[in-house]
Amino acid sequence: LFHSIAADRGATLLISSHVMDEAERCHRLLLMREGEILADDTPEALRTRTGSETVEAAFLHLVDEAATAAREKETTR
Repeated sequence: LFHSIAADRGATLLISSHVMDEAERCHRLLLMREGEILADDTPEALRTRTGSETVEAAFLHLVDEAATAAREKETTR
């Protein structure tokens, strides 16, 4: 429904959702965790980049990466 509304009106829709099945159908995703941007890409590119089957799995992979990076940053202080 959203895709047809956007196409009919030549508009861009910004959708905020925690439901990854919905996110999977979007053209572009901005994934965030605790106010930080984890990724800004297409669902396909995110799945490819993380080696994941789904956007949800890609998101969880990116969350793990961010947590690891934060821990490493803390240990170098």
